[in-house]
Amino acid sequence: MGNPRRSNGSRRDRLVQRVRREESTCWLCGEPVDVTLPPRLPASPEVHEVIPVSRGGDPYDRDNCHLTHRVCNQKQGNRLPGEEAAPPRRSQAIETTRRW
Repeated sequence: MGNPRRSNGSRRDRLVQRVRREESTCWLCGEPVDVTLPPRLPASPEVHEVIPVSRGGDPYDRDNCHLTHRVCNQKQGNRLPGEEAAPPRRSQAIETTRRW
């Protein structure tokens, strides 16, 4: 099936540009977002869907899309607002000894 955000690429591009014009702070952390930064940096601007696409959210609905930092968007993942991140899995410690 493909990425639903790109099924209508020009519509999504227009929405992303609109969000970048209309918003200047991260919807998740509240700090300013530098919209001039190139992609893939932690502070780069991204458009976040409040209700994730994977959970039925509309990637073309302006009310569902807000400006975020890339790192904030990645931390939120596909959780709904108010959902906490799952606790990190405990790795099993490997006990080492000098006994032979």
